[in-house]
Amino acid sequence: MATEQQQDLLGDDSYSEELLDHLESVPAEVREKWPKDLAALCDIYDSELKRLGITDEDAHRIALSLLLAQANYGGGRMYYMPKGDRLKQAVRDRQIYREFNGRNHDELGKRYGLTVQRIYEIVKRQGEIERARVQPSLFC
Repeated sequence: MATEQQQDLLGDDSYSEELLDHLESVPAEVREKWPKDLAALCDIYDSELKRLGITDEDAHRIALSLLLAQANYGGGRMYYMPKGDRLKQAVRDRQIYREFNGRNHDELGKRYGLTVQRIYEIVKRQGEIERARVQPSLFC
């Protein structure tokens, strides 16, 4: 039951493949109304995928799919995306959290050049962020 409710909250994305097949045929007058940042974001995804060795056709299809997934998740919201060192730190902290297994604080500290105490802090903070993301507050 909980899984069904989660799927309802996340929405049904079974239309994604069909939508992607026809995205290129969206009339120009409609596409002109889309924010230029949307097209730029798609180009960024496409370029990065090609840089990673993905074929042109697959890179374009994956870029559109990523953009669609992002729009499905957060369409209409305003986002702040840090840049430079702040972005690198955020990505690093998320990676540390993903690699953390409950017993590898020392190993992670050495790998990332951080103290064990800092690893504890990062894991704690990232855990709070993850819980807030998947478990809404009762007092909103």
